[in-house]
Amino acid sequence: MLETQHEDKPVSEAGTEFGMVHEPGSTEASDHIRRQTLLAELGMLALRRKPLHEILHAAARTAAEGLGAPFAIITRRLPDNAGFQVLAGYGWKQDVTGSVITASAATSTGHAVFTGDSVICNQVQYDSPFRLLGAPASHGVRRAINVTLHGETEPFGALEVFSPEPGEFQVKDLAFLQGIANLLALAIEQRHTEERLKGAIAHQKALLKEANHRVKNSLQLVASMLRLQAASVDEATKRHLSDAQARVMAIARAHERLYKTERIVDLDLSSYLKEVCADLDGGSVICNGPEGIRIATDRAIPLALLVSELVTNCLKYAYPDGQPAPVYVNVDLLPNENVRVRVSDQGVGLPPDFDPERATTLGMRLIKSFAHRLSADVIFQHRNPGTEVTVVMPREEPKTSLA
Repeated sequence: MLETQHEDKPVSEAGTEFGMVHEPGSTEASDHIRRQTLLAELGMLALRRKPLHEILHAAARTAAEGLGAPFAIITRRLPDNAGFQVLAGYGWKQDVTGSVITASAATSTGHAVFTGDSVICNQVQYDSPFRLLGAPASHGVRRAINVTLHGETEPFGALEVFSPEPGEFQVKDLAFLQGIANLLALAIEQRHTEERLKGAIAHQKALLKEANHRVKNSLQLVASMLRLQAASVDEATKRHLSDAQARVMAIARAHERLYKTERIVDLDLSSYLKEVCADLDGGSVICNGPEGIRIATDRAIPLALLVSELVTNCLKYAYPDGQPAPVYVNVDLLPNENVRVRVSDQGVGLPPDFDPERATTLGMRLIKSFAHRLSADVIFQHRNPGTEVTVVMPREEPKTSLA
């Protein structure tokens, strides 16, 4: 800490002219309590996560009021020591925010930042080793006191208080200013940490969007290859390739929705299933459901694959004469937060001896596999005419008991 003062100049009681008037009989203890109260109020403001500029201006005001002085500034060191930028000020005739002070050790700001030593200058205009620049020089400042604002790895800037009145700043005043500086250092570092985290999250989201975009493109390429291959094979093989293409496209649609939205952990189920159904046969598959039923992506994809299998079965077997007829997919959310999807047709119906538990076709094996993964119930029902299959599953993945 560097302290300078002129012995021939009178020292007056600080604070008698600038709003912090000491009542007769006030003690050093009461002044200490007053400063602690100011620090507490500033700390509460910082805890309420106010914008940083608001905290900085409040800190400048608190510093000035606590020392009974009319002026204060908070500065930060610019990159490459290009100067010191004023982040907040208090008491000046004009707004000093944004102004730049020359980066020189011959100023009190420069000394505090470059050396880490606090400065007390009680007779700036006489034998002070420091030059006044900017607003302090134009306001007749006689006294200055400052402390360093410490950053994570190096000094960030300085907190300074100025007065044009005779008097003395004392060493004990540094403790009050340092308390403010410590609060500011924590607030500034917290904001910097938040900014770094936001940047990292934005970067990860961008990477994930790009990954989903590329996965979608790759899956669409696979689906196109299957479609081309299906054009040159027999009917039985063509059906298998078409089914495989539908499964690939159901997954591709999920990744397409993920890279087009900011939300990546869940999907709007109705919108997603409408796109999947349109890929299967947009003219005859009618999908309805309210928007806003969002479920986790890793549950939406197997559910879409399950629904795709059910719709494909309807399209292949419900209307053997080949006549165009609708397949209905209805989505809703039950009061118990279970998701229900009903797939129905108006076709010939299920065979009399149909038993889903004993069915061994690939489609039925996939349906049972997806249902097991989702903890879903799949119920086949005869209708007149046609068939309805109801899938009921928990909206969220059931928690596994450790007992």
